[in-house]
Amino acid sequence: MAKIIILDAYKTTTTALESSNPKVTASIYLKYPNYKQWLKLKPKKRIEAIRTAQNEQFEAFKTDLAALSVDTSKMELHQIEVTLPYQNLLQIEPNIAIERVFIHKIDGVETENEASDSSFFGVKARCVIQVEGQKRGQQSVEERILLVRAKSFKQAKKRVQKAFKKYETPYLNTEGYQIIWKLDKIVEVYDTGVVDIKEFDSKEGVEVFSRIKSRKLKNKHILPKLWK
Repeated sequence: MAKIIILDAYKTTTTALESSNPKVTASIYLKYPNYKQWLKLKPKKRIEAIRTAQNEQFEAFKTDLAALSVDTSKMELHQIEVTLPYQNLLQIEPNIAIERVFIHKIDGVETENEASDSSFFGVKARCVIQVEGQKRGQQSVEERILLVRAKSFKQAKKRVQKAFKKYETPYLNTEGYQIIWKLDKIVEVYDTGVVDIKEFDSKEGVEVFSRIKSRKLKNKHILPKLWK
């Protein structure tokens, strides 16, 4: 069985669930097919092969769910949500390539706070360092990335803006000038997809921010085509 993640707003464990066997609602994510076997195909053919494999995997998965009396008539490949007793969830065939299972509702178990609908966001913020009396020249600018739990991009942004207020308290530097670190802009907000704080214990690391840019292709980074 794939890794089961319980949103940390629920004060329970998989062991406790196995014992009490409550009805749970979970989102299930299937693994992306191993594309390496199709690398010698042209790109368009690769995509066709991958989609075929995904559909076959999905149909096999639905067959297993049907055996557990789960209605799969309206289920879609990228939106798999099931509601069933926890013990039944564990009975889903292990040969199906399941990536992760997110339990986001447990009947009879209350959340300790509103975090059940939240995830972690990486917020890139820029602040400027204001120096008393400075009117020209170079100004020091800091960019920092903060990890924030929130329910939406908007809420994550607001929480960072609020947190920055305490950094805007003026102080004197070693030369006696008043200094203020002032928030200039929330540059970007990135949804990490992490909902369980325990995921940050991963030895492989957790991506907390990502931004794609463009630059001129260098010869050492050219990836030769594998199809003929």
